[in-house]
Amino acid sequence: MKVNASFAVASKPPAARAAIVFGFLISALGSVASPTPMPVVLSGLCLAFLVHLLWDARDPPILLLPALFQWSEVAILPLSTIWEQVPLQSLSIYGADIESSAAFGLAGVASLGLGLRIGSGSSKRQSFKQRIEIEASLWGYDQIKRYAFTIMAMGYLFSAISNVAGPARELFLHLAEIKYAGLFSFAYWCLRRDRHLGVLTSVMLFEITFGMTGFFAEFKFSILTLFVAALASRPRLGFRDVVIVGLAGATIMFVAIFWTAVKPGYRMFVNRGSGAQFVDVALTDRLDYLSAAAGGITGEKFADGFNRLVSRHGYIEYLALTMAHVPAGAPHEDGNLTKAVIEHLLFPRIFFPDKPPLPSDTVITAKYTGLGYIWNENTSISIGNIGELYIDFGYIGALFGIGIIGIIVGYVYHFLRDHSSTSALISASLCILPSLSLAYFGTAYIKLIGSVFYASIIAMLIQRFIARFKDLKANEFLSRNTEMHKLR
Repeated sequence: MKVNASFAVASKPPAARAAIVFGFLISALGSVASPTPMPVVLSGLCLAFLVHLLWDARDPPILLLPALFQWSEVAILPLSTIWEQVPLQSLSIYGADIESSAAFGLAGVASLGLGLRIGSGSSKRQSFKQRIEIEASLWGYDQIKRYAFTIMAMGYLFSAISNVAGPARELFLHLAEIKYAGLFSFAYWCLRRDRHLGVLTSVMLFEITFGMTGFFAEFKFSILTLFVAALASRPRLGFRDVVIVGLAGATIMFVAIFWTAVKPGYRMFVNRGSGAQFVDVALTDRLDYLSAAAGGITGEKFADGFNRLVSRHGYIEYLALTMAHVPAGAPHEDGNLTKAVIEHLLFPRIFFPDKPPLPSDTVITAKYTGLGYIWNENTSISIGNIGELYIDFGYIGALFGIGIIGIIVGYVYHFLRDHSSTSALISASLCILPSLSLAYFGTAYIKLIGSVFYASIIAMLIQRFIARFKDLKANEFLSRNTEMHKLR
C-alpha cells in the first residue's frame, strides 16, 4: 500500500520524530507511574498523533502550535498525577468527573488536529519549509529588521488606537495582533542564521516586560510565537538546536510560573484593590512593582507559582461540570449558540454600534455548569469552546464542530502558504495570526470564532494587497537549483 509522504514517519524532521517518541514514552510512564493511568496514556498518544499529523518535512510546525497548546491545557492535570502521585479525581475543585472530561477534551483536540491537517492539505509547489529557509538565507539583516520592526510598530500603534476607537475598538484590537507576524519573521531569521541573537533577546525582554504591565498576560502570544519560530528554524537534534529550542521552552515555563506567582498581588496593586479588570497605576510604578517582585522571588514562591500554574492551566474542570449539568439540569441548545456566533460576525460593531454587548462568559459558565454565579462580578470565567460546542450539539456534534473549525483554519494556512506572489517568509509570518487565534482551549466559542475570522481576513488581505513582491527570491533560487534542494 502506498503511504502519503505527508503522513509517513520517515518524512518527519528529527525533532518531530523525537516528539512522537516522547508522546509514547509519556503513555508508557503513565501506565506504570500514575495512580490514574488511562488519562495519562491517552494524553501521550494524543501528543504523538498531533505531532504526526501536523509536523512534516515540507511545512514548518505552525499549525502544530494551536493543537499543541490546547493539548497542554487538557493534559496538564492528568500528567501532574505522575509527580503528585494522587488520583486525577482528587485534583477536581468541585468534585467533577474530570477523568471523563479529560478523555473528551483530548478527543476534541485530536479532532481539531485532524481538521487542521485536512484543511491544510499538501502543497503542489516546492516545500514551504525550504522556501522559508532560502528566503531567510537571502534576506539581509537590514531587510528583515525593516519589515519585522515596521509590522511590530504598526501592531502597537493599532493597540493604542483601540483605546479611543469606540465601536471600532474590536477591529483595531485584532489589527494589533499583526505584531506577532513581525516577531515571528525576526525570530525565525535570527535563529536560522544564528545572528543578532542579542537583539532578539532584547526584543523578547521588551515584549515580556511590556506585556506584564497590563492587567492580563499580554506577553503570552509573544512567547508562543518565539517557541514556534524556534521549532521551525531548528528542527534538527544537534546540540545547538536542542539548546535553542530548550531555552525557548524554558522561557515559556519560567515566565508563566513567575507571572502566576506575582499575579494576585500585582492585580490588586494595579486596580487599587477594586477587583475590576483595569489598570489604574502609572507605568513606572507598575515596572517598579514587577522589578521588586522579581527580586523577592524565592524557591518557595516559585514552587507555589508552579503548582498554581498547573491548576490554572488545566482547563477540564468546567467542561466536566458542563457535561454533568447538560442535559440533566439544562437542555442542549441545538445550535442556538452557533446561531449567535454567526449573527455576531454578520453584524460587526463598527457598522452596528448599537449592537448589544456579548453575553458575559461568567454568566454562561454559571448557567451551564450548575454552579450559579459564585464569582466576583468583575471576574471572567469561560467554559471553553469545546464545552460550548457540547452544549450546542452534544458529544459527536462537538467533535465534528471543532474539526470543522480546524479545517477552516487549515485551509486559511493552505491559502496563505501556496500564494505565488508573496515572499515565503512573509507568508509564514502571516500564517501565525490565525494559528494563534486558535491556541486556547479555554477561549469562549463566540470569541474564538471572532478571533479566527478577523485574523484570517487580516492575514489574507495583507498578503494579497500589501505584501506583494515581484522578486520572489526563494522561487527563483529553487527553480535554478532543483537538484540541490531535495527534501531532507
